Amino acid sequence: MYYNSHGDVPTTGSGIAPTRLQRLPVNAADGHYEIDITSLENMTLNYGNRVHGEDDIYIINTRTLNIYYLRGVEQGGELRFN
Repeated sequence: MYYNSHGDVPTTGSGIAPTRLQRLPVNAADGHYEIDITSLENMTLNYGNRVHGEDDIYIINTRTLNIYYLRGVEQGGELRFN
């Protein structure tokens, strides 16, 4: 909804280094940026605020607009990122 209202995605800083994307099922050549979750209104997130480490962030692929949780979450013995 943020994208529809503002025409862009709220991101912080420069792109995510490809070395930080090694565990993710993504094309590292695409642009990936950290999402600025403080800009998102009417939303409560338990993750993505760096409380659980530097990889506790949400990132977006600028080509596909897919969102990933960089730290990942274990579900059914499998590590998932989106």
